[in-house]
Amino acid sequence: MNNDFKIFLSKIPFFRLLIAYIAGILFQLYIGFHFLFFILLILTSISLIILGLQNRNYIFGLRWIFGAGVFLFLFSAGLFITQKTEEKTAFPYLDKSHSYLCKIIEQPVERQKSISCKVKLISNIDENKAIDNDVIIYLSKDSLFFNLTRNEYLLINTTFSKSKSSGNPYEFDYNKFLKYKGISACAYVLPGHWKKH
Repeated sequence: MNNDFKIFLSKIPFFRLLIAYIAGILFQLYIGFHFLFFILLILTSISLIILGLQNRNYIFGLRWIFGAGVFLFLFSAGLFITQKTEEKTAFPYLDKSHSYLCKIIEQPVERQKSISCKVKLISNIDENKAIDNDVIIYLSKDSLFFNLTRNEYLLINTTFSKSKSSGNPYEFDYNKFLKYKGISACAYVLPGHWKKH
């Protein structure tokens, strides 16, 4: 490791903690983990932290133990939080037409051909099930949309889907971008298929 980088890490210990947390996030995004692996990591990290605290004088060259325990704990935290975020964006009603009750959570934005609304789905009316997903809906431009504001409730009937990729190896992954922002899916709502509630 470069000496300048070692000096930087010694002066800013928080940066080392951030590296551990980010490593956990990236591991979950690109590899994933089994729950037993997570439990093993947590138990190992706690054991190392306790062992490190018991050897505060760093006898027998065990100075690294406490740091390794903290690193593993933050790595595990990155794994767990990312996995929970991914669970929250899972959407069971893709490519199926349903009626929903939703709440506008950001002020609608006028686009070139439509109105973009970020909404929180509250329930699937057809199946009488409570849900909790943030999605984006696109409404046609008509006189009704001018009165829409944040925190209003809508009844909509639409089909949610993921955006289609053209398959180019280096193209922008819009679905992954939305996922990072906590958005589960998108849909265009046809005229006459939505109303204020």
